[in-house]
Amino acid sequence: MVKHRFRYSSSILKTNHLLAGIGALLAFLFGSLFLVLPNVGELDVSQLVLNEQGNVPFELHLLAVLLLVGCVVVFANRQVWLELDSENLTIHIPRLTGLGLFGLTTVSGVTGNADFTSTPVNRTGPLANHFNLLQHKGMVIQLILLAGLATYALVDYTLLTNYLVSGDLPLWPFVSAGLLAGALGFQLGKGAPGAERLGLAALLGVIAMVAAYPGLQRYTLMNSPEPVAVAFKMTQPGYFEHSDYPAINQQESSIPEYWQSLPSGEPYTFFLHESGLGFGLIDMSPFYEKSRAFYRDSER
Repeated sequence: MVKHRFRYSSSILKTNHLLAGIGALLAFLFGSLFLVLPNVGELDVSQLVLNEQGNVPFELHLLAVLLLVGCVVVFANRQVWLELDSENLTIHIPRLTGLGLFGLTTVSGVTGNADFTSTPVNRTGPLANHFNLLQHKGMVIQLILLAGLATYALVDYTLLTNYLVSGDLPLWPFVSAGLLAGALGFQLGKGAPGAERLGLAALLGVIAMVAAYPGLQRYTLMNSPEPVAVAFKMTQPGYFEHSDYPAINQQESSIPEYWQSLPSGEPYTFFLHESGLGFGLIDMSPFYEKSRAFYRDSER
């Protein structure tokens, strides 16, 4: 009896979809670098991955874990294979795929007969009789939006860690983003059960509000690409004041020794990007770079 094996993907995402998503993410990352850095040729890569103390921030570790899990899931989805002979057809599905997590790991039947059986299938678990989100186009669109907004928020937040918000952020962009995203999600979920429709729409609204924070920062950098040099006076270690701008308070930062090493009463220049919305962004990378040099010299 001759058996034939065939590869099959159980994922709703095709290979070209994944490549397009990865390409869009890379384009966003490189585009962000060109927007933030005027001279990419003089880029010091360590400034992008290290915080003010020279350590890799937690967000980058989290991003690496998410990428690893995503790669494992994508790889598992491409490990589905079909075994066909003259009498039987058997489909083997890895446990880490979406179908595998629902208990569907092996499908077998007689060739030419549409009455296939699945093993093992647990119909008494916590997912029994639940609505399948992937069978509803609107829900699938919401899941894609959730993944996109969450990825943007995490990536752009990591890229903008060298910028300090000066002043109070307006509340209306967060409320507007949450309400618009929630209303869109509720409309896309038409036809789905009420709990799933409302829950996913609310989650989309929350993620949109989270993504609004780096979005406001990115808008500020695009609105004011050339920063304004402002001289602040340090009245206390890590506390800087100016008559026309909100005070800069770094007394609770993780580099108190560096701020204490600076003489009080002296002016220090900060580079400020003005948003036009009542707040600004201060580029702290020059001070972080000096603080890393300070701690390196202290360790010698």
